[in-house]
Amino acid sequence: MRPSARHDAILRHLTDRGPASVADFASSLHASEITIRRDLAALAARGLLRRTRGGAAPVPNGTAEFVFEQARQSANLEAKRAIGRAVASRVQPGQSLSLDTGTTTLEVARCLPRSANLRVLTSSLAIASLLQTREDIELILLGGALRRGSPDLYGLVTARNLREFRVDLAVIGADAVGPDGLFTTDQRIAQVSQAMVESAAAVCLVADASKLSARALVRFAEWDQVRSFVTDAALNAQDTRWLGRLAVELVVTEPKDEESGHG
Repeated sequence: MRPSARHDAILRHLTDRGPASVADFASSLHASEITIRRDLAALAARGLLRRTRGGAAPVPNGTAEFVFEQARQSANLEAKRAIGRAVASRVQPGQSLSLDTGTTTLEVARCLPRSANLRVLTSSLAIASLLQTREDIELILLGGALRRGSPDLYGLVTARNLREFRVDLAVIGADAVGPDGLFTTDQRIAQVSQAMVESAAAVCLVADASKLSARALVRFAEWDQVRSFVTDAALNAQDTRWLGRLAVELVVTEPKDEESGHG
């Protein structure tokens, strides 16, 4: 079982059934206890669980729980982590950023360099929760309506607030990506994404390769508004060809092996 699959199983167990021991996880996931301890350490470092004596428990406070919930539902987590590392490595000290909602931009936020004196705007409560204790980041949480079933702010108020700012870089996600542009599932989400694109000097799209075979209803940006696209190595040859014809920097990442040996 790959590390990302074990991590998802561990988080599902904790949210559905509560605390468990290393031995319990090792037995149910058919992995060694050494591997499980590495998994728990990695998840604890990302704020997704709390280590206990001999095992792990869910994160207790409410603000971290919705971060946990979003990560638990995330697919292609290894690819998103690789994308997050790649984008964060390009952030320069003193820059101002806007971070879109979604699990991929959440991984970017996790990897932002320390002591970089950044200004970060976001409409994601999960990202705000993650960054709120960073003394080197001036965090601005945009107002708006709370999206049902997701820790995000969206709608007309959020879009209007965004237009009061001008940032160096917008890091945006998408529900679907194709030759005809960037798409999302809801007009109110599209309003915010459009405003984020328009209020930035440069735009970086972050999306794992599965988004190139997805479909969504509302187009919020054209490719000539995007400077760079960071995705993962699951990109197929056909998509690579049409992307190569665009005036967009294409960055393809490789997931990092999170363990040595076999579990």
